[in-house]
Amino acid sequence: MSQTLNAAIAVIGIDIGKNSFHIVGHDERGAIVLRQKWSRGQVEARFANMPPCLIGMEASSVRIISAGSLRRLATMRG
Repeated sequence: MSQTLNAAIAVIGIDIGKNSFHIVGHDERGAIVLRQKWSRGQVEARFANMPPCLIGMEASSVRIISAGSLRRLATMRG
């Protein structure tokens, strides 16, 4: 399992905590290729430097703000 951002990531799961996000990236076969803990301030910058992929996160009214930031990044890429 790699600890770096990888072009082979097809799906990312995000577990959102109060101050940090736990990130798990899977390749096309479903193997885990990324497992990291990011601070809230790192999330948008790190996703901005990644190739597009499917992102899954829990749904709640508090989480909508985070989803909006990620949606803006996707829109900026075309």
